[in-house]
This record gives sequence, structure tokens and C-alpha cells, in this order.
Amino acid sequence: AGVIFEVLREPTLALHSESVLHQLAEDSDGQEPIYVEADAEIFKYLLGFLRHRRVLVPSTVSKAAVIREAATLGLTLEEGDIEQET
Repeated sequence: AGVIFEVLREPTLALHSESVLHQLAEDSDGQEPIYVEADAEIFKYLLGFLRHRRVLVPSTVSKAAVIREAATLGLTLEEGDIEQET
């Protein structure tokens, strides 16, 4: 069992045409869910990046883990794009 996330193709995924998520959405007819192998805890923060161009994570989440998960999904994310709550 996984976690369900709903994401808009336009504008959210369309802004990141190089990402795996955009490519999966483009290959889909939109009638069925798209399954992504990802860490759900980190994935929700990456959706924030897709929407807002920045990532805000709690201090308990590693910046390196976020960058690694982003790379797996074809997103270019740098340490400066991530803000940790104190």
C-alpha cells in the first residue's frame, strides 16, 4: 500500500518537462493512476518544489536525502533550494 498524491499536469508538471513525473504524465491517458517508486515522506516535499521552486523540510529530514530522491525523479535540486525549519 502506498500514499496517493494528486498533482496537476498544468502548470505543476509542465514546468519540469525534464522530470520523470512529467514524462509519466505525458505517457498516460489520465484515466488511471500513475505509480511512482519513491519515498513518500520525501516525495511530498518534492511536490512542494514542483509547485513553488523551493523545498521547506523539517530539521529531521536530510537535505542530502531530498537531493538524492529528486535526482532519482529527474529533478535538478541543489542544497540552496532546500530550507530546513528550525
